[in-house]
Amino acid sequence: MRIPAQSVCTAIRDDIVSGVYERGSRLTEELLARRYGVSRVPVREALRTLESEGFVVTRRHAGACVAEPTEDRPGVRSGSGRTEPGAARGVPSGSVGSGRGVPP
Repeated sequence: MRIPAQSVCTAIRDDIVSGVYERGSRLTEELLARRYGVSRVPVREALRTLESEGFVVTRRHAGACVAEPTEDRPGVRSGSGRTEPGAARGVPSGSVGSGRGVPP
């Protein structure tokens, strides 16, 4: 059974928001693939999506890291404040998981 990249993306995003992965910490495809029980392909796709959402920063030849929070990336956990998983995408509160406000 193939696990879609979207599911992996959601799991990684939720872990970033909840603080499982600290800001600035390195995210390797191999470790993420093992943690979520998938191949590296959906992890790679998920990291690209998370980068476009501002949760991850990718540097050539250095890999991916959890993004540092900034005013334009409020969805990344900063200090003791937490935001909802959809905050960085501009999804209205309460819309996460309901399908409302989530772009196709």
